[in-house]
Amino acid sequence: ALVRATSIDATVPPAWSRWRSWESLVGGWSAVVALPLLAIAAIVLGVVAWSLVGHVRDRRGINVVGYHSITAGLGERTRELTASLRDVGVPVAAYDLDVTSAREGEQLATPAERYDTTIVVAPAFEVGKAERAHPSLFDGRRLVAGYWFWELDEIPEAHRSGLELVDEVWAPTRFVRDAYAGATDRPVRHVPLAIAEPHVAEVERADLGLGDDDFVVVVSFSHLSVMERKNPLGAIEAFRRAFPDAAGADARARLVIKTINAELKRDDARRLRSAAAGDDRIEVRDGRVDHAALMALVRAADVFLGLHRSEGLGVQIADALWLGTPVVATDYGGSTDLIDASCAEVVPASRTPVRNGDGAYPGTMSWADPDLDAAAAALRRIADDPDHTAQLAAAGRHRMAAGVDRGAAGRAVARLARCPSRP
Repeated sequence: ALVRATSIDATVPPAWSRWRSWESLVGGWSAVVALPLLAIAAIVLGVVAWSLVGHVRDRRGINVVGYHSITAGLGERTRELTASLRDVGVPVAAYDLDVTSAREGEQLATPAERYDTTIVVAPAFEVGKAERAHPSLFDGRRLVAGYWFWELDEIPEAHRSGLELVDEVWAPTRFVRDAYAGATDRPVRHVPLAIAEPHVAEVERADLGLGDDDFVVVVSFSHLSVMERKNPLGAIEAFRRAFPDAAGADARARLVIKTINAELKRDDARRLRSAAAGDDRIEVRDGRVDHAALMALVRAADVFLGLHRSEGLGVQIADALWLGTPVVATDYGGSTDLIDASCAEVVPASRTPVRNGDGAYPGTMSWADPDLDAAAAALRRIADDPDHTAQLAAAGRHRMAAGVDRGAAGRAVARLARCPSRP
């Protein structure tokens, strides 16, 4: 029948002859029904085709997969990436990874949208978890980038599975970039994000349990970030060396160690409290407070002390710089993108094998061992030299203000993802 219909003579027959030819094909009065149905089908197909074109067009955007709802630095960076993209007009679907602790709100509902680029803001060894949670985002039809934080200069075997699931690695600091560049032939790019000036609760020192005449050193960390890496025991020892006369001239020196998640790492929490025992000037405060309240404590401090064994970035160091609180921190890891001797007291460090890595950091690798005497001397300089302290505070704030802004960071990520963005 199709051959008959398409082999009609090229000469134009009379109208009635043309109708009779069609009638013979479809059979009598069925043509009266067939013609309207064909017209409706054509309209429906046109609408479907148009919607598919629109769907493809609307899918230009970015799926941000990560811990959107946790209080730790990884959650803060996930939220910053999402905000920086939305601020420059990039469509974003926020896919929240499940976590049973450290959440500051309800887990986000899974979005209906799926876009043509996926960025996973999670450790490399957890990308498999992201794929199992959201398999459609790893279907081989879209760019998948791992925006990864890591704290050692070597990449352990546990990260290899994550590398197999991404097309590119994007790193927040040069330290992280260099670590992954030595471990894969995939593209590894340095993609810094903005670190915004933190919001601060407006409270007085007395509201924070601090005296006006106290010289306050603050340490802050989550027990889920591995206590040995954050090294608060080193901070306690450096504090005691800097201010040894607890009953006399150094009686007003105070060390406040602000922690969260101690209930999840009870052995570490006991070790910390044991190390602080016997010195009333040292106080361990565990428990959740909102970020603005934590920033009020950092702003009220005379020093922020970060004697870490390594950082992938060091967001709390950046917060202290923004707030004009002098920083004493280890000269190693991703935090070296934030500080140098012009804006902070950088503490030299040797290398030491990893120990007490809590399963995340292999004992076959190494990290930093900060010089505690040098850290003590830095604390003492800040306590004794107001001019030096003021210079550090001003230089730190200037360093952060001159950094990458949110708009520039969002546009840079959009370019890498080949997504249009607003200027």
